[in-house]
Order: sequence, then structure tokens, then C-alpha cells
Amino acid sequence: MKKAAVEDKSIDANGKMLLDKLPEDIRPNLTAEKFPRVVNKLGTLWKRPDEFVEYLDELLVDKRGKRKGFPLSVALELASVKDHYEMKVHPERSKAYLWDPRLKDT
Repeated sequence: MKKAAVEDKSIDANGKMLLDKLPEDIRPNLTAEKFPRVVNKLGTLWKRPDEFVEYLDELLVDKRGKRKGFPLSVALELASVKDHYEMKVHPERSKAYLWDPRLKDT
């Protein structure tokens, strides 16, 4: 078995760091169980905001039109992680959404 295949089946140090760092209600536990390689990659990208958000966007939006996609529960976990990261961890780098609570009525 290739080394990469073994690493894809369990949470590594970067993935554990990510899980430990996130609040319990945001923690992508189901994703970690079913897709540990995704959590490992997110842990690796945690300190690189542009790459972190870009990776999540790639996971959540199929731009090629041929992906099967994640189960809804996993997609919701990933969306929650993305929202938390953009709103709490690096709010200075994200563009506000139309419905973003950071926007004030003018």
C-alpha cells in the first residue's frame, strides 16, 4: 500500500490540530471520520487563509460538473468550518456576503 493511501485513512498531526482548535459545535467530526484526508489538508492550510478558503470552495462547489459530491451532513460541516474561519478567524480577508451580519444597515 502506498504511503499516501495510509495517511488518507487516518487523522495526522495537522488534522488533530484543526479539530482541537475549532469550537466543539464547529468541529467537523463526521468529515474526519469519513474523509480524514480532507481534515488533514485543512489542518495543513490553516495558517494560509487564501489557500484554506480556496480549498473549501473547491470542495463545496463543483466547477467541473462531474463530481459526486459529499453527503449533505459533511457538506454542512465544511460550510460551517468555512463560515467560522471567514467570520471569526480571518474576518479581515473575507468579502462580506449580502446577508453577512457584519454589514450594517445604512
